[in-house]
Amino acid sequence: MTEEEISNFEKIQAQTQSFHDEMSALARKTPNAAINKFKIKFINKALAECNDILGQGYSPFEDFDLFDEDELPSSSDVAMMLGQYLSCLEKKRADNIYVRGGYYYWIGTEIRTLMPEKINRKK
Repeated sequence: MTEEEISNFEKIQAQTQSFHDEMSALARKTPNAAINKFKIKFINKALAECNDILGQGYSPFEDFDLFDEDELPSSSDVAMMLGQYLSCLEKKRADNIYVRGGYYYWIGTEIRTLMPEKINRKK
């Protein structure tokens, strides 16, 4: 990944996490409440960027791209889908980083990142 792609990845991952945190809090209070069009518009923009970044190889579901703005989803539906996207973003990140000297870097760069959330270790 290029430095620009990494920067964009980190931005959209942070935005998606923020949306997920907000929707999860809403879902705990009122899980079946419909999300308004204003919020869905921005969540869909973030999901469209996620779809571009993830491509077909990392996309969470083949038959889901964006929420239908005419049939507003519930807060719990949005929280669930955002969680799926976050997991797939993390999988792509984990597949594109390496460890050197105890620090994690994006492959092909000197850009540091955090340790992957889930590490697959061979037994």
